Amino acid sequence: MKTISVHYLGSLMNYTFMCNDDDVEADDFYVVKTNNQFSVVKVDEVHEKPQLDGPYQYTWTVMRIDDTEYKALCKADHASEDNPVAGGRL
Repeated sequence: MKTISVHYLGSLMNYTFMCNDDDVEADDFYVVKTNNQFSVVKVDEVHEKPQLDGPYQYTWTVMRIDDTEYKALCKADHASEDNPVAGGRL
């Protein structure tokens, strides 16, 4: 178990979550659940030794967002001359 320092997209505040993913790295995106809703956060820092020393009730990450396939699809779209929508063209 590690902890990660993250920020919500559009925010500069950092928050700490527990993470059970051995492959977590800075700049990864994760789904977290707070206040009964799911949100996306970006990892700023990974703590190999968990940092759970605050007066907070720490929660777990839900899952890492793997955008590998999405990036490949976008790259293929932009590379295709036969796709009239590629690159935002209509």
